[in-house]
Amino acid sequence: KAQIEKSTASSLEAAMKTLRALGTYAGAEDALTEANYRKACLLAGAEYSDAPVSPEALFALCSRLPGREAVVTGAPLEGGPANVVYSGGEVTIVPYELLPAAYPGTGDLFAARLTGRMLQGMPLERAAREATQFLSAVIARTLSAGTPSREGVLLERCL
Repeated sequence: KAQIEKSTASSLEAAMKTLRALGTYAGAEDALTEANYRKACLLAGAEYSDAPVSPEALFALCSRLPGREAVVTGAPLEGGPANVVYSGGEVTIVPYELLPAAYPGTGDLFAARLTGRMLQGMPLERAAREATQFLSAVIARTLSAGTPSREGVLLERCL
């Protein structure tokens, strides 16, 4: 087991090193980084912990991510979970209620909703707030329907 964990950690570190290097090419300074909290810590070279963090710590983390702007999902903020928007050198906290369920694909769905709204001309902060509200509603509806987590969210019913 220890051998597998060491191999996995080594492979993950190599992949993250490649991603950080890619961030230095072709206009990456203008790019938007969207990642969950764990991946954001890896991209920024910060130690991951699921312990609650302060807004100041989130600012420090976001300022080390590649790109000019960032959205970090699932940050363990001291007051509860939140998505974090980093833009213009400022951090905006978008809190949400943690529901007692986890479904595969919700991170991809968040990224798709965020991107779609931005392509429609919505500013980043507003798009992140809207994507957060949308995902919260989708997860709540899926949870209330008693859908097994392996089946994912009931997206079609929420469109």
